Amino acid sequence: MKTFCHVIALLALLGLSGSFKPVERPCNCLLAESMQNKPLFTCENRSSPGQPIKCRVERGKIVYLFINKKVRPDRYEFEVTATKGKDANKVFFTDLVIKDERSTNGTYHVFFYYATNSGYRWAVSKTDYLKVTYDSRSGELNFEAVGKMQNFEDTKNGYAPGEVERIMKQRFKERGFSEENMIRAASAYFILNYTKAFQS
Repeated sequence: MKTFCHVIALLALLGLSGSFKPVERPCNCLLAESMQNKPLFTCENRSSPGQPIKCRVERGKIVYLFINKKVRPDRYEFEVTATKGKDANKVFFTDLVIKDERSTNGTYHVFFYYATNSGYRWAVSKTDYLKVTYDSRSGELNFEAVGKMQNFEDTKNGYAPGEVERIMKQRFKERGFSEENMIRAASAYFILNYTKAFQS
């Protein structure tokens, strides 16, 4: 009976993913036990490290597709498209900046800068951001909103209060640090908890 249930669950998950390519391994995504093993996010396989990181996050009835394209050793272009039914809209585009301080104080930071669409370009504010920090000494992730970004937190994402953060920290610690794991987890956390930044 358990095997039959597992097969049904797998088929349902594959059906939801549509044309989206499968994850590298079943544990590639961060799983939420209380959400019946629904992944916090799923990602495409990359054939080479130079290709963009492409993942999807489900938040209620909206599917967010995010792409992180590396443009410099310390910088990615972060683009988010929201899909609901047949409608798809680009809702956010900004700089994702990396600050690697592991050699001095053991930390690795990813900054998501707030940006607004001014019609012909996205205006990035360097004083308003979400900072996701990895502490190599403890193996922990930490999250800090600065400036206007504090006003955009929206945790009505289908999970219990604090659950996304707890699961992110737990699963990231289990998988260990890599730049790609860091970018994926930080991006998914941003989308799950800061979608109000897309609407302003």
